[in-house]
Amino acid sequence: MDSFYFTPAHLHLALNHIPIIGLVVATFPILVGIMTRCRATIASGLLATILCASAMPSIMQTGHQAVVDFKTGVSTPPLDAVGKNALSLHARRAKKTTPVLYASALLALLALFALIKFSQAARLLSIGVMLGNTAAILLAISTAEAGGQIRHLEFRPIETEKVI
Repeated sequence: MDSFYFTPAHLHLALNHIPIIGLVVATFPILVGIMTRCRATIASGLLATILCASAMPSIMQTGHQAVVDFKTGVSTPPLDAVGKNALSLHARRAKKTTPVLYASALLALLALFALIKFSQAARLLSIGVMLGNTAAILLAISTAEAGGQIRHLEFRPIETEKVI
């Protein structure tokens, strides 16, 4: 019986859904809480945003280690040229996505503190968090799209032959 263990690539694939799905889920209570003026509901969405951001160091670390494994031949089969280009694009997009998510989490932390005494400021900061989450979600989807092309042929653009 073959023993199975989680490689950094396995962990990266498991964790990288957190920012996309988690931020979508986190944004709804913020919106509902603003509309209903319920501070507890807003706070739950703000906390969820912070939790999503707290996953990013692990996501980035496992992704970096997966790249090292590809480059050193630990991960097999080796990547083809399209997979190598997708890997490079995926890494560049991840480096752009991460600071946006961290900024949204920082706003969420500020909004949580503002909920205690400054409800109007908390409302404005929470709107900022929703906008930040939306930007982070869109960037994360773009990052995931490139990541899917690393190994999945079905996610790659279809090459069309030119008919003469």
